[in-house]
Amino acid sequence: MGKKQHFLIGKKRHFHIGVDTRRILNFQRIYNDELEHIKPFSQIPQLISSLKAINVSVGIISNGDHKHQIDKIVSLGLENDFLQKNILISGDYSFSKPDRRIFEKALGDEQIESNCTLYVGDNFYSDVYGAKTAGLRTVWFNHRNRHPRFEVKPDLIINSPQELSKIYSYFFKGEHN
Repeated sequence: MGKKQHFLIGKKRHFHIGVDTRRILNFQRIYNDELEHIKPFSQIPQLISSLKAINVSVGIISNGDHKHQIDKIVSLGLENDFLQKNILISGDYSFSKPDRRIFEKALGDEQIESNCTLYVGDNFYSDVYGAKTAGLRTVWFNHRNRHPRFEVKPDLIINSPQELSKIYSYFFKGEHN
């Protein structure tokens, strides 16, 4: 039994979930199979290329186990788009998003001012709230049409992959709404 399977079974026991081990293992197998077939929204690689073309440093902050997150980045075909030093995975630290320390870690390694940094994420709490508490500018990619109730507000909200180009226009060409 692999590490992930132990984790899921351990959580089942901890939370007293009434699901048998066979179903959990089947779910994990399906998840692992699907992981090999994930693809980014088609606009993502173009956005990354556009930013890199104007010498914008791009990176990833991701929550989870290091190997699992790297496997996702590889499955997405994005492993060559980011410098290794610009991939920050919470499993390597004692804190994770939304803890401001993970955002500060990313800024500290690059010695970048927080107000000169744009963080794009699709989870309001982990991404927008967390990045805002660290002083970053934020874009919320709300493609699931969520309606969170937080006082924190993103600098820009986009709702579909087709709107990803707004990020480039809004922050790098000065076209503020």
